[in-house]
Amino acid sequence: MDSLTRCIAGGAEVCLIPEIPFSMESVYKKLKSRYSEDGRGFANIVVAEGAYCKDQNGEITRGNIARKIAAGLKEMHFEADIRETILGHLQRGGSPIAFDRILATELGVKAFELVKEKKFGTMAIHKNSELSHITLKKVINQYNKVDLTHNLIHTARGIGISFGD
Repeated sequence: MDSLTRCIAGGAEVCLIPEIPFSMESVYKKLKSRYSEDGRGFANIVVAEGAYCKDQNGEITRGNIARKIAAGLKEMHFEADIRETILGHLQRGGSPIAFDRILATELGVKAFELVKEKKFGTMAIHKNSELSHITLKKVINQYNKVDLTHNLIHTARGIGISFGD
């Protein structure tokens, strides 16, 4: 869901997530719609880890996807300046607000309580405004997929965000 939140809050024109394979042609078409004949305009693309491209032959492209999108757009003669930024290379976040500080403190206290209770192999979580814990095995073994019927998908499409499909 984090990618969807970034797409909507950040004003992205294209949001690429692993649950929806995208095509370079669809991305190109959306980007072209954002530029005038004289080349003025702008567009943001948010790419989630694991997003992949499926071409007309059914071939799948994975890994280094941001760089491959930039290269593919250049091959398609997309004239706009293309800059790719890998968020992992930047500091994620900003100055903490009160909620951030309180949440960190609550999770720290909960983690300490779990140690005192000898509940090793678990981690503290904050879910639905409640503190709890979950086994690390359960966290590691499940992939958090975006439900394609989720209201954020509907909202994103409603404001014109393309998923490249």
